[in-house]
Amino acid sequence: MRARDWLRTPAGAAALSFLFPGLGLVPIGRTRRALLVALPAIVLTALALAVLLLNRRAISQSVFSEGAVLGFVALNLALILYRVWAIVDSYQAAAATAPAEGEAFVSYLDRRPPATPRKTGRALDRANAAVLAAAIVAAAGTHLAVATVGVQYRDSLSCIFNEDAPCWFGSGNLEPGETAPPVVTEDTPMPDQTLPPYVAVETFHPSMAIPSIEITPGPETADGIPIFPIENAGGPNTPPEQWRDDGFLNLLLVGADSGVGRWSLRPDTMILLQVEISSGRAAMYGIPRNLENVPLPPESANAFPCHCFPYPNLLNGLWRDAVNRPSAYPYPGSDFVRGFKALEGAIGQYLGLHVDGTVLVNLMGFVTLIDALGGLDINVPTALKDSRYPRPQDGKMVSISIPAGQQHMDGYTALAYARSRHQDSDYGRMGRQQAVLMALRAQLNPCELLPRVTDLINALGSTFWTDMPIEDAAALAGLAQKVGTGNVKNLPLVPSVTDNPVGFLTIPRWMIVRDIVAHGLDDVPPSSSGDGGGGGGFSC
Repeated sequence: MRARDWLRTPAGAAALSFLFPGLGLVPIGRTRRALLVALPAIVLTALALAVLLLNRRAISQSVFSEGAVLGFVALNLALILYRVWAIVDSYQAAAATAPAEGEAFVSYLDRRPPATPRKTGRALDRANAAVLAAAIVAAAGTHLAVATVGVQYRDSLSCIFNEDAPCWFGSGNLEPGETAPPVVTEDTPMPDQTLPPYVAVETFHPSMAIPSIEITPGPETADGIPIFPIENAGGPNTPPEQWRDDGFLNLLLVGADSGVGRWSLRPDTMILLQVEISSGRAAMYGIPRNLENVPLPPESANAFPCHCFPYPNLLNGLWRDAVNRPSAYPYPGSDFVRGFKALEGAIGQYLGLHVDGTVLVNLMGFVTLIDALGGLDINVPTALKDSRYPRPQDGKMVSISIPAGQQHMDGYTALAYARSRHQDSDYGRMGRQQAVLMALRAQLNPCELLPRVTDLINALGSTFWTDMPIEDAAALAGLAQKVGTGNVKNLPLVPSVTDNPVGFLTIPRWMIVRDIVAHGLDDVPPSSSGDGGGGGGFSC
């Protein structure tokens, strides 16, 4: 049987209409009906092409609209009925015009379909029926799979942009009488027992020689902690109306874990990402988790007499204190959100800028995300060994050894590389964490990630949470395209006299830090292309 003749069989008609609705009617001469059947598909295809060519902004906005995603799911469910009907219609039309037993095939150009259907055994032929069933299953299965991915994506969006707390955390509010318990493990650092009663007032620029810090005695609390001035340096009491208005996006990236069965969590990784909107130039400031006496913004300055988060507290304990004391930290939102608003305000006050929002990364979700990506490719400049690394899933101490050189890491290895601190210090791992982020950014190529889209979508919802509004997600994604590995400066704020002389952590020399931040984007090249000047882009 010639290929053209096979296309006129019921099986051939069903197969053609699987490829495009109504196409199976053309070989049997039913062109007018083919156009009518294909009309909905033609209209949808034309609309999709028009939007793609003329209004790509609408696509990016709809990607982050739960309503649009649900509409996409509903459309796919409706397309199941439409495509199944088109396949069956072509099959039946071809069966009605099929030649009887022993009758030769006639070219469809020379043949007109009979007025009444022919009764022939071919209409019930098992091979034709098998092709029909396969076409129906394939069409319905394709759209059902797409609809399922759409539902999963919508659920992930709901978790990421949940206004109270991420789905993996649970309720964002404490029960009456409940308090957030501390998260303390064996490797929790102990602060120094001495506290010098002074503040540093001299500014510093990285290009200058290391300055002679001027020490100015100031008033102290009963515990010997200096009283910080209440000022509008960068707290959320004076934010721009929109995060774009001041020309910068200042986003706090937080990596946190929580113990099994605990309500509380501990934000051990804190990085302030600053992006100049017009150019895509960016800087990442590593914030030490063990900062003491961090100044507080006006809205929470009276939480303590020193107008700071005082010793023996460390900065990574501020979230919990704000959760437990709503009257001292009068921020709107759930208990969970209030903790991060307090952290944003304190870090903004410390750095001298307004923090626009937080992106929280669940460390166990990070493992799932890396595995969903197929692993992380990263260059390890110095071998890492740690004989007392606490596993995140159960806290059990294990030994890890990561050799120097180009490595391909699974999720647990990448997390261990970013979390381990016993070989060097908190400050050493700050640099590794920033390197992991840059390596992750370099791998974000949607064309290569498409085969893993289902795993990635599920991983996103269990990994990330943000208090940025979902309405701004499209704009943030567009800005992310400008930020790549070639236009980001890494600035860990460590107490080193040879790198960034931030000074003693017990009395944060915030004026020095603010000057470093003020010049943080110096010498950073602007984005030269859509992929951020060197990173993996967000388009093929």
